[in-house]
Amino acid sequence: MTLFPPSPDLRARRLDSLDSFLRVFDALWPRLQSRFFKYERLQSYEELPGTESWDAFKAGDSDRVAKLMPRSYLKQMPLYRDMLLKRFHYDRIRMVEKPLSDYLRYEFQAYPFNAMFGERVMVIDLNRDRVKAMYEKTLDFMLFDDFGVLINDYGTTGNLQGGWLLDSQASLKPYIDLAESTYLHAVPLGYFLYEGSQEEGGK
Repeated sequence: MTLFPPSPDLRARRLDSLDSFLRVFDALWPRLQSRFFKYERLQSYEELPGTESWDAFKAGDSDRVAKLMPRSYLKQMPLYRDMLLKRFHYDRIRMVEKPLSDYLRYEFQAYPFNAMFGERVMVIDLNRDRVKAMYEKTLDFMLFDDFGVLINDYGTTGNLQGGWLLDSQASLKPYIDLAESTYLHAVPLGYFLYEGSQEEGGK
């Protein structure tokens, strides 16, 4: 049995387009009661065309990035509002390989905003050999309580182009176990950033 991509015995439903992936997400999200778990393994992504903060970052305009980044979170406010009203947890686990990719340097500027709206952002350093062996061959996925898993398919370009849905109890268990294992190795975002600043200061 392989989890990423899911082998046939897991009976995953293939979502062969971005639209179908987003429709399934929209169907699963309102059912959340206790925890939304987001696992981020990929080190480089490509934002949708016209993402101004990403364009500014690639152009080296840090002041414009700082100005635009908060605006990009307005579209996520309905999700954060649901989280507040229903009082469920939103846990984001970010896998990191050093040196950071350009995209992760951009994304880490966004994480304080995620945390400000209630996400628990945690980081796992894959430069530690034992940890890397555990998570190296995984893909990004999202766990909705214990009733659904969405695995992201970014192909070779870093653009989200679909994925897989798993929603039977038997198929969900290995993903739930994987999610639970990350809490043993993750550190809070603030601690990771602090360690990074200490490393920079020691150079």
